Amino acid sequence: MKLYTRILIGMLAGIIVGWLLHTTGFEALTVYTDYVGKLFIRLIKMVVVPLVLASLILGAATLGRDNPGRVGRLSAKALGFFMCTTVLAISIGIGLANVLAPGNALPAESRDALLERYADDTSRKLAQNDATLWEELGQVTGLIQNSAANANDTATGAAADRYAERVQQKLEMATQPDQRGEFEKILDVLVNMAPTNPVQALSQGDMLAIIFFALFFGIALALVMREDPNAPADPDDLQGSNESRRFARVLYDSIGGLNEVVIKMVNMAMEIAPYGVFALMTGVVATMGLDILLPLAYYGAVVVLGLLMHATLTYGSLLLFYVRVNPLRFLQSIKEALLLGFSTSSSSATLPVSMRVARENLGVSNEVSSFVLPLGATVNMDGTALYQGVAASFIAQGYGMDLTFTQQLVMILTATLASIGAAGVPGAGMITLAIVLDTADVDAAGIALIFGLDRLLDMFRTSVNIVGDLSCTSVMATSEGEHITTQ
Repeated sequence: MKLYTRILIGMLAGIIVGWLLHTTGFEALTVYTDYVGKLFIRLIKMVVVPLVLASLILGAATLGRDNPGRVGRLSAKALGFFMCTTVLAISIGIGLANVLAPGNALPAESRDALLERYADDTSRKLAQNDATLWEELGQVTGLIQNSAANANDTATGAAADRYAERVQQKLEMATQPDQRGEFEKILDVLVNMAPTNPVQALSQGDMLAIIFFALFFGIALALVMREDPNAPADPDDLQGSNESRRFARVLYDSIGGLNEVVIKMVNMAMEIAPYGVFALMTGVVATMGLDILLPLAYYGAVVVLGLLMHATLTYGSLLLFYVRVNPLRFLQSIKEALLLGFSTSSSSATLPVSMRVARENLGVSNEVSSFVLPLGATVNMDGTALYQGVAASFIAQGYGMDLTFTQQLVMILTATLASIGAAGVPGAGMITLAIVLDTADVDAAGIALIFGLDRLLDMFRTSVNIVGDLSCTSVMATSEGEHITTQ
């Protein structure tokens, strides 16, 4: 039985079991199934960082080995594609929200009930983790200070006092609101893409920094492999090459081997995918409930309609008229990645499968897929951007606010940049939505209005993100002279 078939069976079984647990009042049992789902997600995320690192270095080095300018050209085209489609997505979302006005259909009593029910959850979701960390460090430092005082250890006490002072400063910085403008924040994101410590970026999973380092490393590796002017045209023929070029080629082959090992790890982890999907769907359906979600059905329908329109009009047109493939057959070819993305709500966790279906089912070369897909999984969040446009308009309408054209234009720009910086993990769009609301002068507490429905809609917008990643990969491959096939 095909893997995507087993994933689909696991998803449907999870929905049925979750519904039974919810209706019978035994949703607490999902605490046990949640462990299976968490284990599956952790197994996939375990290989995402080494896969992105190895595949991007390999892709950049392979592209730049024969034609260094190709790396810059492909990067510019991919980033341009992502920016344009993201602007289209958020525009579709805001346009639909203006025409259909889902927030106006929300009764005042339902609005108050939603705000009351999810206020605490929203606060926790938006809480600053840095503040919590520095508070805990302050407590530990206090214990060290007390121990040093009791032992009359003046040296340790003085060192602890100095550290406690720095911790307090960090705590004050973490708890104070950020007064900088959006432009300064954007510049900070761009500057922080260049990591001061690549090892730290790898350990923390900072994907933008990892991508920057991997591309830089891959380009430098390609240049070293080409640097001998007397070397033969065939890069595999090392007759007469210098030692640095020979070492670079060995390093290139080693990274290629690492990439193959990581892909094998992914294939092994995917064997438990049906069980992980079953556990995830059981938990979602069992705990969500339907009672207070019914007033939000109209809002959810507008979001899903916008996602379908974007997938059909934007991606479908590009696939049909530029790539020259049937969009329905294209979806059929990538269904395995779509099912996994829908059930996990994580484009990063789906990246290994997306890379495999791009190569095996679409015929995209390893050089292009290894380069574009990791980039897309990090910066291409069209579904998230569209959702933020609808959600921000819905919340404003629920509060009885009429957003001006200028406010909506600022929302488009902010949502575009915020979605690029959003992590490819479940619920990341909820965090960036707070930024969008702030630019439109809408109370971020209104996120409580949509909190209960967010997990379900996260599945749909993640699926659109994955379609966008694979569509961009197909467009980039076609622009490089490759022929896309469908199964």
